[in-house]
Amino acid sequence: MQYQQTLARFGSVLCLLLLISGCTTREDGQIKKQEIGTASGAVIGGLAGSLFGHGAGKVAAVAIGAGLGAWAGNTIGAKMDRDDLMYQQKAYQLALEGNASGAPSGWRNPDSGHYGSITPTKTYSSGDGRYCREFTESAYIGREKATVVGFACRNPDGTWSQVNRG
Repeated sequence: MQYQQTLARFGSVLCLLLLISGCTTREDGQIKKQEIGTASGAVIGGLAGSLFGHGAGKVAAVAIGAGLGAWAGNTIGAKMDRDDLMYQQKAYQLALEGNASGAPSGWRNPDSGHYGSITPTKTYSSGDGRYCREFTESAYIGREKATVVGFACRNPDGTWSQVNRG
């Protein structure tokens, strides 16, 4: 159970970082996709590494996980562009707002060939009375596939925001 909760948190962190990266640009207007991919990969890899080992072995596992995560995030970030994130965000909002649990909303960037889907899996009410959903997201960037679990709650304006559910 602890392992599933940790994986759910990793998924939430990854989705949040991908969504944030859609709003982050350099001075020249280009998205910092590679830099954000590197940082998010390092964080997620480090967290994954913390699940293994004990004592000094755990420190080594965190360091190795962070290094491998940074490399993978950098690679995927270099491949995912602003249009990919735009298509992903539209599918995310559509799936959470209107899809029944189990019904995916897909996205595809015809220029890059990257694609993915967001599938709501559970609906619940938050402690503050908001309408919330758990979802699974899959993205295919080149030959890389990432699947994560996340949680989002509906804002008063109809948009959805990632939340941590612990």
